[in-house]
Amino acid sequence: MTLTTDPEPHFEHIDRACALGDLLLRAIFTPGPTDQKAPLATLADMVQDLRVQRQKRLGKGVFVVFEGETSIENANFTARRDVEEFSVGFDAFDKKPVRTAFRSPTERFLVALNLSLPDGASRGFQKVGDVVYGVDSVTLKPFYSFSIVGNAVGMTLSKVPDSFGVAAAALADRLQRCDYLGTPSRLLATSLDEDADKLEAFISAWTALEVFVNKLFKEHYHPEWQNLLANGVPTSAKKNARPNQRSDEGQI
Repeated sequence: MTLTTDPEPHFEHIDRACALGDLLLRAIFTPGPTDQKAPLATLADMVQDLRVQRQKRLGKGVFVVFEGETSIENANFTARRDVEEFSVGFDAFDKKPVRTAFRSPTERFLVALNLSLPDGASRGFQKVGDVVYGVDSVTLKPFYSFSIVGNAVGMTLSKVPDSFGVAAAALADRLQRCDYLGTPSRLLATSLDEDADKLEAFISAWTALEVFVNKLFKEHYHPEWQNLLANGVPTSAKKNARPNQRSDEGQI
């Protein structure tokens, strides 16, 4: 772990990995030069652009740098492209176990830093970059591995009933007329947004349910519940309660 006000030397592998990933995507989806010098020259320009943009975005501050080493299980460096300073390939190793191995120590140290800060200091942290790369045991050159990951969503199509439009319109009208349903409706709509974070969607949906129950109880069942409680109190308890109430009022 390193505390520094000049993080630039620690961004070498982060910047290079980001630029290489961009170049690989360009090579896959767009035609490009076939000679070796052009990509390397482009890579250097891209790395420099990343440095300039980062310096403008971050400004001055204190930076915490975590560096760790661990063995990589079942690494496969055979499918690769080698240049003088580094190697690059696809699916050479699984990065998830590496990140998992260092997650807990990193989080604990950040907590320790936070609790050690003096009063009045800003206690927030902002992650500005990370990278996982391998080191070839023979050449000792860094090896940058990339993976192309896709997501698939299964959907079942069903016919919408003819009454769907009428029922939705009637429900929408009722929601518009009920002022106390504004907040749960907003929260539920947030949870239904497919672009929303899953945790945020879950919290919004759960909060919507809680607010809905509280509002519904207050508007419709609270008076009825109070009447049930009052009618269920024994006559003796009612008589004993009245002097106490007068006594309290007298003290006020």
